[in-house]
Amino acid sequence: FVHQEMQAYRLYTVVPRLVEFIDELTKWYVRLNRFRIKGEMGDGDALLGLNVLYQVLTTMTIIMAPFTPFFSEYLYQHLRKLHPNYGSVNSPAVAVDSFGRADSVHYLILPVASEAQLNPRAEARFKTLQVAVTLARVARERRHIRNNLPLKSVVVVAAKAEDE
Repeated sequence: FVHQEMQAYRLYTVVPRLVEFIDELTKWYVRLNRFRIKGEMGDGDALLGLNVLYQVLTTMTIIMAPFTPFFSEYLYQHLRKLHPNYGSVNSPAVAVDSFGRADSVHYLILPVASEAQLNPRAEARFKTLQVAVTLARVARERRHIRNNLPLKSVVVVAAKAEDE
């Protein structure tokens, strides 16, 4: 999507999607995985959760660079310090325009989506989860039940068996 819109010079359509993505990242991924990221589920899970978050943040930083150049550069300069390529200035094995070694986020090529990494079933199941959580929040709000009070049980009925 980003590549198509940028080639057509419709940059104004990309920014709302980036803002929506950041909103979903913080509301869903970080919130649902906060115990994993803190290490409460074990070191292996913490490392996995942090690696996924790092990969998402680095990719997002590169994609945001044409739209928010100064903010993206700020993020890149801090994220690159955690990358294994950082500090490999004289290494011929590491490309000059690779993440971590490049001096600026603006020297990096926009990433291309990998179809192999997409999982439509997981996306559909997560959408079902999002709808269920949102509806549960609305129901709690209508009955004036605080969100910090745990419920004994919740029953979610999915329209399709594969969404369970």
